[in-house]
Amino acid sequence: MAKGKKVSEVKVEKVSEVEEVKEVKVEKVEEVKEVKKARLPSLSLSDLHKAYGTIDSQGGTYEDLAAHLGRPLRSVVQRVNVLRKRLKEEHEIKLGPLTRKTGNRRGRAKEDLAEIAAEIKAKQANVASMG
Repeated sequence: MAKGKKVSEVKVEKVSEVEEVKEVKVEKVEEVKEVKKARLPSLSLSDLHKAYGTIDSQGGTYEDLAAHLGRPLRSVVQRVNVLRKRLKEEHEIKLGPLTRKTGNRRGRAKEDLAEIAAEIKAKQANVASMG
Protein backbone atom coordinates (compact mmCIF):
# COMPACT_ATOMS: atom_id res chain seq x y z
CA MET A 1 0.00 0.00 0.00
CA ALA A 2 1.22 3.49 -0.82
CA LYS A 3 2.50 5.53 2.10
CA GLY A 4 0.12 8.10 3.46
CA LYS A 5 -3.00 6.61 1.86
CA LYS A 6 -5.82 4.94 3.67
CA VAL A 7 -7.09 1.53 2.65
CA SER A 8 -10.39 3.03 1.54
CA GLU A 9 -8.60 5.48 -0.78
CA VAL A 10 -6.61 2.66 -2.40
CA LYS A 11 -9.80 0.62 -2.88
CA VAL A 12 -11.51 3.57 -4.56
CA GLU A 13 -8.54 3.96 -6.94
CA LYS A 14 -8.59 0.27 -7.83
CA VAL A 15 -12.34 0.34 -8.47
CA SER A 16 -11.96 3.34 -10.75
CA GLU A 17 -9.14 1.55 -12.65
CA VAL A 18 -11.35 -1.50 -13.16
CA GLU A 19 -14.19 0.71 -14.40
CA GLU A 20 -11.83 2.36 -16.91
CA VAL A 21 -10.78 -1.06 -18.21
CA LYS A 22 -14.43 -2.05 -18.58
CA GLU A 23 -15.12 1.13 -20.55
CA VAL A 24 -12.20 0.37 -22.90
CA LYS A 25 -13.52 -3.16 -23.45
CA VAL A 26 -16.98 -1.81 -24.28
CA GLU A 27 -15.43 0.60 -26.80
CA LYS A 28 -13.49 -2.25 -28.44
CA VAL A 29 -16.64 -4.38 -28.68
CA GLU A 30 -18.42 -1.49 -30.37
CA GLU A 31 -15.54 -1.11 -32.84
CA VAL A 32 -15.71 -4.81 -33.71
CA LYS A 33 -19.46 -4.53 -34.27
CA GLU A 34 -18.89 -1.60 -36.65
CA VAL A 35 -16.29 -3.56 -38.62
CA LYS A 36 -18.66 -6.51 -38.94
CA LYS A 37 -21.38 -4.19 -40.23
CA ALA A 38 -19.05 -2.88 -42.94
CA ARG A 39 -18.68 -6.25 -44.68
CA LEU A 40 -17.79 -6.53 -48.31
CA PRO A 41 -20.59 -7.13 -50.80
CA SER A 42 -20.98 -10.75 -51.92
CA LEU A 43 -18.74 -11.97 -54.70
CA SER A 44 -20.60 -13.21 -57.78
CA LEU A 45 -19.49 -16.44 -59.40
CA SER A 46 -19.01 -14.68 -62.74
CA ASP A 47 -16.69 -12.06 -61.18
CA LEU A 48 -14.81 -14.83 -59.41
CA HIS A 49 -14.49 -16.82 -62.65
CA LYS A 50 -13.13 -13.82 -64.56
CA ALA A 51 -10.56 -13.09 -61.84
CA TYR A 52 -9.70 -16.79 -61.60
CA GLY A 53 -9.02 -16.93 -65.34
CA THR A 54 -6.82 -13.84 -65.16
CA ILE A 55 -4.78 -15.11 -62.23
CA ASP A 56 -4.55 -18.63 -63.68
CA SER A 57 -3.21 -17.28 -67.01
CA GLN A 58 -0.51 -15.42 -65.06
CA GLY A 59 0.44 -18.56 -63.13
CA GLY A 60 -0.84 -17.08 -59.89
CA THR A 61 -1.82 -18.67 -56.57
CA TYR A 62 -4.86 -18.41 -54.31
CA GLU A 63 -3.02 -15.65 -52.46
CA ASP A 64 -2.73 -13.72 -55.71
CA LEU A 65 -6.42 -14.26 -56.44
CA ALA A 66 -7.39 -13.03 -52.97
CA ALA A 67 -5.22 -9.94 -53.38
CA HIS A 68 -6.67 -9.29 -56.85
CA LEU A 69 -10.21 -9.47 -55.46
CA GLY A 70 -9.37 -7.60 -52.25
CA ARG A 71 -10.80 -10.42 -50.17
CA PRO A 72 -9.53 -12.62 -47.33
CA LEU A 73 -7.79 -15.78 -48.52
CA ARG A 74 -10.12 -18.13 -46.65
CA SER A 75 -13.27 -16.65 -48.20
CA VAL A 76 -11.75 -16.80 -51.71
CA VAL A 77 -10.78 -20.45 -51.29
CA GLN A 78 -14.28 -21.30 -50.06
CA ARG A 79 -15.90 -19.44 -52.94
CA VAL A 80 -13.62 -21.14 -55.51
CA ASN A 81 -14.58 -24.50 -54.02
CA VAL A 82 -18.26 -23.62 -54.50
CA LEU A 83 -17.59 -22.60 -58.10
CA ARG A 84 -15.59 -25.77 -58.76
CA LYS A 85 -18.29 -28.01 -57.23
CA ARG A 86 -21.18 -26.37 -59.09
CA LEU A 87 -19.38 -26.49 -62.44
CA LYS A 88 -18.64 -30.17 -61.94
CA GLU A 89 -22.12 -31.16 -60.71
CA GLU A 90 -24.23 -29.02 -63.02
CA HIS A 91 -22.12 -28.90 -66.20
CA GLU A 92 -19.53 -31.68 -65.82
CA ILE A 93 -16.71 -29.15 -66.23
CA LYS A 94 -13.55 -29.43 -64.18
CA LEU A 95 -12.02 -26.12 -63.14
CA GLY A 96 -8.22 -26.32 -63.40
CA PRO A 97 -6.15 -25.72 -60.27
CA LEU A 98 -4.15 -22.59 -59.62
CA THR A 99 -0.38 -22.79 -59.25
CA ARG A 100 0.60 -24.20 -55.90
CA LYS A 101 2.28 -21.93 -53.42
CA THR A 102 6.00 -22.65 -53.28
CA GLY A 103 7.79 -23.29 -50.02
CA ASN A 104 5.04 -25.12 -48.16
CA ARG A 105 5.46 -25.96 -44.51
CA ARG A 106 6.15 -29.63 -45.09
CA GLY A 107 9.03 -28.81 -47.44
CA ARG A 108 10.51 -26.31 -44.98
CA ALA A 109 10.19 -28.84 -42.18
CA LYS A 110 12.21 -31.37 -44.18
CA GLU A 111 14.90 -28.75 -44.86
CA ASP A 112 14.97 -27.81 -41.18
CA LEU A 113 15.21 -31.47 -40.18
CA ALA A 114 18.10 -32.02 -42.61
CA GLU A 115 19.96 -29.03 -41.13
CA ILE A 116 19.38 -30.29 -37.57
CA ALA A 117 20.60 -33.77 -38.52
CA ALA A 118 23.74 -32.31 -40.13
CA GLU A 119 24.49 -30.27 -37.00
CA ILE A 120 24.07 -33.31 -34.74
CA LYS A 121 26.29 -35.47 -36.97
CA ALA A 122 28.96 -32.74 -37.01
CA LYS A 123 28.89 -32.51 -33.19
CA GLN A 124 29.05 -36.29 -32.85
CA ALA A 125 31.99 -36.45 -35.26
CA ASN A 126 33.72 -33.69 -33.33
CA VAL A 127 33.20 -35.52 -30.00
CA ALA A 128 34.41 -38.83 -31.52
CA SER A 129 37.57 -37.22 -32.88
CA MET A 130 38.36 -35.73 -29.49
CA GLY A 131 38.02 -38.85 -27.47
